[in-house]
Amino acid sequence: MKKNIFKFLSIATILTIAAAGVSCGGVDIPTETPKKEAFYTAYCEFAGNFYMAGKGDLGPLPARTEFYEDHTWEAHATGKAMYCDFEGSWEYANGALTLKLLFQDGYAKEGEDQVVTVDSSDDRVWSWTLSHQDDRGTGYKYHKNHASRYAFLKAMNDKLGTTEVLPAEPTFTLSFDNGIWQSGWFGDTKVGELTGTMNSITVKAGEEITLPSCGFTRDGYTFSDYTIMDSFKTKAKAGDKFVMPEWDITVNSNFVANQ
Repeated sequence: MKKNIFKFLSIATILTIAAAGVSCGGVDIPTETPKKEAFYTAYCEFAGNFYMAGKGDLGPLPARTEFYEDHTWEAHATGKAMYCDFEGSWEYANGALTLKLLFQDGYAKEGEDQVVTVDSSDDRVWSWTLSHQDDRGTGYKYHKNHASRYAFLKAMNDKLGTTEVLPAEPTFTLSFDNGIWQSGWFGDTKVGELTGTMNSITVKAGEEITLPSCGFTRDGYTFSDYTIMDSFKTKAKAGDKFVMPEWDITVNSNFVANQ
């Protein structure tokens, strides 16, 4: 029995016990466990975080998948009302990335529940989605992760000592949407279109972009700022800098009514 003592404990749970310096089932657990360092972290799209004045981020903040040398991965969606912890294993072979979900919020996954579908249809990236119920248990929150094949394999070579053949370094596009968007409890709704056009900007991941002046207009309104539809729906002004992630990003233009 002692050999199977940790069968149903997640990695995070074991580390918590270890930090406390206790014995479990007669087995001594080391009191110090070195913190793992991720060799690569994926990009995660906005997951629907809700901010409430006086209460802060209710969650869930984006669960970015962190990959470790021991072929495990973790992703943590934090928040005060909506949160979830994911832990699993990964393998790379013959050009394919395979992920398994082993624990969710400390509970072991079995059989088909371990399967994480990795979409490889975009030759620049691998994509997968981690999901969990919302705070009311009536719906789900989705964490859409993307990993640049080039950046992932380069990180393996640089940090793990592998010798994988690298694909061409990809580019990603920042595009400017001409929609008029209205925010609501269940997301943003397009209620109209702006006048004018703006050119998209294509660069490599990690390159810095200076946001241009807004090329759109709206009768009776004045441009105020942009909403960058990244992991956090970042607000920005024309002239601000933006570092391109490993995924295509859309920018919405915000206008305020003239007085």
